[in-house]
Amino acid sequence: MSSTRSSSLEARYRLAVIISGACAASILVYILLGLLIAKQQDPFSGFLEGQPFVGILAGILLAVGLSNFFVVPLVMKAVCRATSGDGGNGLLFGSIVGIALCEMPAVFGLVLFLLGGDQRVLYGFALLSWLLMALNFPRWEQWREWARNMEKEQVDD
Repeated sequence: MSSTRSSSLEARYRLAVIISGACAASILVYILLGLLIAKQQDPFSGFLEGQPFVGILAGILLAVGLSNFFVVPLVMKAVCRATSGDGGNGLLFGSIVGIALCEMPAVFGLVLFLLGGDQRVLYGFALLSWLLMALNFPRWEQWREWARNMEKEQVDD
């Protein structure tokens, strides 16, 4: 990998880390928003208290959130491959899409909290998002390996 490509890749990597960190921090904002609403509406029991579909929806969204353990790496690789001719942009786009998918459970948790009023759901889904982000956070060694592999694929084609 040339020096210019390496510095370009490093710049995109730093941008991916900043964006991923901001997404991770935004989950804290969701929690604070939920706590603020609960405090203002004290006692807060959800806007659709007692509706049976909230529990069903929670189960469905939990399954979707857990599926991200398998879906996120696949989507990240697919996006990276689809945009591999763009230098390091494919890795950047793949990382951003992956981290956004990791953030989904936290959004689900906030929505479920607003519907049903259970703070444990908000915290649990936020924790799931942070775990997904920890597993899929951009790592420099991984980026360099992917860039080398993409370079080889382009040479082979």
